[in-house]
Amino acid sequence: MSRFFLALALALAFVAAAPAIWASPVPCSTKAKPLIDVDHRYNNAPDGVDLVFHLLDSGAWTLKELDLDRTPPALVEVKGCFDAPAMSSLKGKLGRATWKVTHSDPCTAMKMDAQSYAVGGKQVWVAMQCSGEQLDAASANAIHAIDALLEAARSGNKKQP
Repeated sequence: MSRFFLALALALAFVAAAPAIWASPVPCSTKAKPLIDVDHRYNNAPDGVDLVFHLLDSGAWTLKELDLDRTPPALVEVKGCFDAPAMSSLKGKLGRATWKVTHSDPCTAMKMDAQSYAVGGKQVWVAMQCSGEQLDAASANAIHAIDALLEAARSGNKKQP
């Protein structure tokens, strides 16, 4: 019986540590201003797009992701709402971001995909393998926070076929 309670405690601790993706007591407004847009493009995806993520400043989000298990492959849409603490943390990191890019020599690997990030409707970063570009620490921290929310949306709201 003690293994059960240990497993339950670990599961609850994991859930508590993850960004909240469930609806807050007050639903997110879908009429809020756009905060974040992330587009992931992969050369082999139909039309080149395999993921689109929109996040409003209210915490409401929409994720469209290519489902390659479908025939033909199609973009599947899911929606959710991040809670106020998750949004406050993200907005703080975005406020400290300067979006300064340093350049170095790119490597010679083929660029197969790119992920573009827009904040408030303005593109601030395009992440590409071997681009030779690097963000300043505060901006990289903001990108990591965006990626964490994106992954929470992807993992917590997978629709089963």
